[in-house]
Amino acid sequence: MLKCGVASKTITPDHPVALGGFAARWGKKSTGVHDPIYVKAFYAANENDKLLMLFADVLELKESILQPVKERIRNELAMDKVSFSATHTHSAPHTCPQPQLPVEEMDAAWIAYFQKQMFEAAKEALENTFPAKIGYGTIPVPEIARNRRVGHTITDPTLSVLRADDLDGNTRWILVSYACHCTVLDGNSFLVSSDYPGYLYQYVQHVYPNSICAFANGCCGDINIGYSADASALGEAMDIRTFENAERIGNLLGARAVACANELQMQENVLVDLREHRISLPLRKNRPSEAAIREEIHCLDEQIKTCSDPDTQKERMLSKIYQQCILEGLHGIAPSQTEIQIQVDFVRFGKRLYVMTPGELFTEPGLAIKELLSETNDPIVLGYSNGHVGYIPSKGAMLEGGYECETSVFAVNVADELLSQIALAYRTDL
Repeated sequence: MLKCGVASKTITPDHPVALGGFAARWGKKSTGVHDPIYVKAFYAANENDKLLMLFADVLELKESILQPVKERIRNELAMDKVSFSATHTHSAPHTCPQPQLPVEEMDAAWIAYFQKQMFEAAKEALENTFPAKIGYGTIPVPEIARNRRVGHTITDPTLSVLRADDLDGNTRWILVSYACHCTVLDGNSFLVSSDYPGYLYQYVQHVYPNSICAFANGCCGDINIGYSADASALGEAMDIRTFENAERIGNLLGARAVACANELQMQENVLVDLREHRISLPLRKNRPSEAAIREEIHCLDEQIKTCSDPDTQKERMLSKIYQQCILEGLHGIAPSQTEIQIQVDFVRFGKRLYVMTPGELFTEPGLAIKELLSETNDPIVLGYSNGHVGYIPSKGAMLEGGYECETSVFAVNVADELLSQIALAYRTDL
């Protein structure tokens, strides 16, 4: 018999914090809370296996933050198969060290609270299980996501739903995934928010009042609602980046998610499984030293101070942000390293297979992974899971350059290597 457990815990800060995600906001703190942010847990078990998934309204999840939570879940709850995913909202507290800044912006008190709430959500989900049915499906939503790189139009319009009901017919859990940056709100907003997923939660939970709705982001390293990454980094105001537009987008996604959920075939006997794989990805060769990057940042600072031409000043400010992002990405990587290990999870519910990857994977390699696994599966590729390693662009994008590629720590062929390693890991599991 299939059993599930669900839980939702707030991780909303009760004091001003630095918000992650926008260079234009560095050195400043939040001024309030627009909507609460959460960590949500989903537990599934049958006679043969059990797994736990946690979804958090944060920008990213470093392994250093997750590891103590994993160990506590393992030791106190006897759960080994655990996967974590971030929504990638840019309106939540920093969850990664900020070595590029003069003062560390991670709030230690909030991080401890966040870790505690992750454990408490896991504990509640495991302690309050119910006999369940599961259903899953997809629906197209082509009118929201846009490729933000000039001259590119490729997106993944698929919205996916995983639904769990108790045997009385009450929907208790709905997981929605879609590939689009949670950056409808920009660096001019100083309010804590889950961005458009917050409105999605409200919409779905209004229709299914006994449910918890969670969101997982897809392969959206090059995807947002239609603006350049450079303009966003500089904090340029845009009329599409408002709470009103976030509400419109969240409601549209919510309506499609409900339409999909209403049509699902619910099943009691579903295979559940989680397989964790450690794979290696190649790093960029001839990486600059930390000292060289800091010296370049210092030189750019001096040039910005003395520059009188607005366009030139803007160009130098952008160059400085690039260098700061490179410094952040290289933090903790030894100069002699040629590759880094990442965690990729295969999480299965029947034919639904979630491929959970860290970092900001581009759409094209994400679609390639789905194609690779689609013959016998209903595959969904998630990003921002079980760690954060920055951008993982396609080879074509790497050769073109631009913000995501110039700040990536990886070699030009990283996406091809990821696809190859995932194929090998999947064959190993068969």
